[in-house]
Amino acid sequence: MEHREIQVVESKRCLGQGELILVVDDEAAILTATKHTLEAFGYRVIAACDGTDAIATFLKSSEKPVALITDMMMPNMDGPTLIQALLKIHPELPIIGASGLSHQMQAQVNSLGVKHFLRKPYNADALLEALGDVLQQARKAA
Repeated sequence: MEHREIQVVESKRCLGQGELILVVDDEAAILTATKHTLEAFGYRVIAACDGTDAIATFLKSSEKPVALITDMMMPNMDGPTLIQALLKIHPELPIIGASGLSHQMQAQVNSLGVKHFLRKPYNADALLEALGDVLQQARKAA
């Protein structure tokens, strides 16, 4: 009988240090789960239910978020339109796009210059790893 080793992969979970993250999703359950996950790992979160709400929230916030995590398919203003608008306001904003329609949306997200994409449904590890990556890249660029 062949002996197989079980490899334990250590999580790349990145603990936040109080960074403010803007999370946008029209699905309340996903928005709430993402918010709670990020808060449990040391981030602060501003939540918005669509692109229009996200822009208003971003503009009125006295402290600007250091990253954006946005769904791509939403009513009122979709993710690509939101990304274009926020990049005009804050060109260096680190962004993570998310969608269940991954193949169709990933190309569109990449064309906007967004390098990180989460396929829904995503888990805490994928969320935290993507956020850690975009924040690390932003620190290196600064």
